[in-house]
Amino acid sequence: MEKIYDLIPFKDRLLVFLDSINVDYPPNNRFEQSFNEIKLAFTKEKNGVRDFSKEGHLRHAISELNELKFIIDNLPHVTTDKEIIKSKFIKILSGNTPIQNKYPENDNARNTIFELSLATYIGSKEVETYYEQGSDIVLKFNEKIFAIECKRINGTNIRNSLKNLLRDAHRQIIKRGQEIDLGIIAININNVYFDEGKLLITTEKELAKDEFNRKIKEFIHNFGHLWQRRNIISSSNLVPAVLICLNGTVYDVKNNFTGNAFFVVVNNTDNPTGKEWTDIQDFVNILK
Repeated sequence: MEKIYDLIPFKDRLLVFLDSINVDYPPNNRFEQSFNEIKLAFTKEKNGVRDFSKEGHLRHAISELNELKFIIDNLPHVTTDKEIIKSKFIKILSGNTPIQNKYPENDNARNTIFELSLATYIGSKEVETYYEQGSDIVLKFNEKIFAIECKRINGTNIRNSLKNLLRDAHRQIIKRGQEIDLGIIAININNVYFDEGKLLITTEKELAKDEFNRKIKEFIHNFGHLWQRRNIISSSNLVPAVLICLNGTVYDVKNNFTGNAFFVVVNNTDNPTGKEWTDIQDFVNILK
């Protein structure tokens, strides 16, 4: 973990990285707004008028920059073409802030952020991870090829959103056919539990971990039956695993420290992926 103020000099590293992939840094993009929010917060703190608990914009700014910093720090673990990374960062920089539009109809920026967050998180666990045309994430584990389709729940109707995402992701995995050994649908549930930025305020690291896991298990308890219905995931030859993901930033209020956090729990249909199911379990275990 690192002190919040250390996020400000991260901007210089961000600009160097973007220059290396030939991507412009648009004026007043959402990350620039986040840098400015943090600078303003520390100006207020020096003047003795800062109240962190009431600063929704600051909570959003911290979580936005922490996630971006985590991605750039761990991107070397992901193998891909420079042009693919370039196109993804162009999308990332184009997104609006949740304050402007919490549930945009087509939020490609945050969809892409989730893809990159999960890919770099997996890569940081020394799993061979790469991008290629046709799937969001591809990885090699236990000599098998996994294809991961990343989806984010967006909007207020969680049930309908989840059903549509499962169907769409399943169709995409089936299209890969014999090119892959195993399919995984990664569902991001941040919008279900975080109203203002993906920030969990805590006093102890272990309490934060317990709270993330509690939220994931609560979601599976409430909605897990949807991916156990055969009319949603109906293929008999490839039943994908469902990976429930909740990622965000943990803020230690005692020490003014912050760090990126990524928690995943696997759940599946009543008929798991046969003899390959142990590979799914082994893969998820290294993510913990």
